[in-house]
Formats: sequence, C-alpha cells, structure tokens
Amino acid sequence: MADTGKTYSDLMELLPEVAEIRIHWQLDDEGLPWQVGGFSLIGHGGATLADVVNTEELERTGSVLDRPITADLPLVERLPLVAMVLNWVDAYELDERDGVSVIDLPSPDHVSDTVPMTWTHPTELELSKSPRATWVWAADRDQAAKLETLLTSNGCQVSAARGENAEERTLDLDIGVVAMEGLESLQKAGYSFRWHPAQHPLDRTADLYGIPVASAK
Repeated sequence: MADTGKTYSDLMELLPEVAEIRIHWQLDDEGLPWQVGGFSLIGHGGATLADVVNTEELERTGSVLDRPITADLPLVERLPLVAMVLNWVDAYELDERDGVSVIDLPSPDHVSDTVPMTWTHPTELELSKSPRATWVWAADRDQAAKLETLLTSNGCQVSAARGENAEERTLDLDIGVVAMEGLESLQKAGYSFRWHPAQHPLDRTADLYGIPVASAK
C-alpha cells in the first residue's frame, strides 16, 4: 500500500503553486480504477495550470533532465514526475467531485507534513458481531460505498446492515467463512480493525475469524 503521507508531502514540495489535483482514472475490465489516465492541476486562484489528457503519452514525450526535478523548474518539466507520483495514490483513498478524484493541497505558506482529512479516509475500521452478522463500521457513507465496491469486486458477500443500531455507514459481511473472506479482502487492501465501542467487552476477542482486532478485553 502507498505511503500516503510521503506521497502527499512529495506533491506539496513539487507543486507549491497548485491547490488542487483532479485525477481521471483508466478503468480495468470490471470498471474499477486501474491507473492514472490523465490529470488537471488547478492553481490557488482557481485557474487551470496544466491539463494532461494522457499520462502514457506524457511519459513517452517527457524530457529526461540531468538534474533533480524541483519546484523551481518550469511546470511542464515537472509533469512527468507528477504523473509518476500520482500512480502511488490509492484511488479508494481520495474524495470524488464531479466524477473525478481530487487531491487538495494547502496554500504554499501553510506547507506541512500533516495529511488533511480530504486526502484520505481512516484505514482502521470498527467491527461488531452477533450470532447472525458481522458489521463493519466505515467512517462515513462515502467510505462505506468504496468498501462495498472493493468487496464485491473481490467476489465477497456484503450488504447494508439492518437493525435498530444500523447506520448508512454500516456494512454486513454475514458470518463464518463468508465473513472471514470479506475481512481478509479488506485486510489485504490495507485496512485494520478495532472493536466498535458498542461491542460487549466480554465478546471482544483478540481476533475474529483469524483477523486481528484491536481493543480486545
């Protein structure tokens, strides 16, 4: 999984004049994001500074410099490196606006290594269980939708959780082997787990179906 903080820091250093990066993804045969197809760079005043339609074409035509690529070079000479850094980004970690993934970068006078909340959703998910269900609690409804897409694309069973405590951000992975396959799929995608505060302390085990879960009794 990509080092999100490092990628974010690299982009800030490389693009101090950019406030927003809009990414268009190439999709795989199942319609899921595969790699960056193109991107637009938006300045702090709202103007479009660069609009790359095809990153593969950019890589073929990009000039090879005999010196480090830094922020003081013309923007056009930095674009091939920008394309490479963007390919380290996980599409499922980014917010979407108008059908494209968006990375927000701060004003140059507020450069920091701290990743803003718009950059990524938390990768730790809360779990709760009962004899008839295994619930995954996403951070919000948008993240729940991304998790559902991830699970279904991997052939795992998932449905909206039902019951008086269910929320729009809650997914049901069923129980037994079915739930185990779903949890393993999320773990392989870089997610970790902790027990939901509502889970009874006596039912908080160190793992669930062999998957580690934090905040056990």
